[in-house]
Amino acid sequence: MPRIMKLLKIAILLSSFSLAPAQDVIYLFAHGLYADSTLAHYYSNVSSMVAHIEKDLLHGKSKSGYTHSWQLNHPDDNAFWIIQNPLHTFNFPDALGGFNGLQTSLAQENEIKTLAHEYEKLKHERIVLVGMSRGASAILNFLGTHNSNAVVAAIVESPFDSIIDTLTTLCSLAGASWVPSIIRNSSPNLFFGKFDPRGIFPIQVAHNINKELPLLIIASLEDTLIPAANSASIYFKLLEHGHKHVHFLLLDKGLHAYLLENHDAHLYFNAVHAFYKKYNLPHSATFAAQGDAILAQCQPSKKIVDEALKSKKSFIQR
Repeated sequence: MPRIMKLLKIAILLSSFSLAPAQDVIYLFAHGLYADSTLAHYYSNVSSMVAHIEKDLLHGKSKSGYTHSWQLNHPDDNAFWIIQNPLHTFNFPDALGGFNGLQTSLAQENEIKTLAHEYEKLKHERIVLVGMSRGASAILNFLGTHNSNAVVAAIVESPFDSIIDTLTTLCSLAGASWVPSIIRNSSPNLFFGKFDPRGIFPIQVAHNINKELPLLIIASLEDTLIPAANSASIYFKLLEHGHKHVHFLLLDKGLHAYLLENHDAHLYFNAVHAFYKKYNLPHSATFAAQGDAILAQCQPSKKIVDEALKSKKSFIQR
């Protein structure tokens, strides 16, 4: 009997250990266009979002000024982060010494190569990839074209499926569908020297991404630079090819690159921590608990997403 009890205790201990959030991860961040590696610090501190919340935030329950109450249960809850240390970031070729449009490919060859180079430095670690806009699309292109076994999860904010498709959507939204496709296809080269209209786009390689990889795509209906429909199409493609752990968070509010500085910031923030919790990654238990119900809604059908895009109202129930 004592032997059985001892074995039972060991089994319980091992079980609890396996369910504990894995701490041995490193965050690899890919910045957007017209930004540089310092953008990572915004996501590691989220100071701009906190600035919108009253100073007495850390004293318990405090109104954010919007439609959400932040309930803080632990001293560590003041650490507002999407990524945290250990953090690794880098500059894409266009961001070396100030923005140089001639050096950007808009998430194509030279930027995929740059990200792959940074990955090689870290591939002995368990990597969480996080990227915004161009950086998000570069991550998807990398995942779809390279061996990335060290990556344990990825969060991509406002990725574009294809710059060509994005321009087509923008023209349609602006009532300029009459612009010839030859102009839409070639216009990026006027500003971005290494862009190839026949090059790699996320929508073309998404089916190659590891079907078991936890992936969270975030988009906003207010984004007028990368329309939510162009991020949603990546989600659709992944669903179509049987990806089991892809999630899509559609926000009502948030301008491009400022999704964490608007009325829906808490949805973004808490959903990310719930995502980390779901896949056994470091997270704030308080914020994850507030995000569980949000993340549970982030695997909608194509029909539900299409209806949300058409009505311009997110499928997320508050």
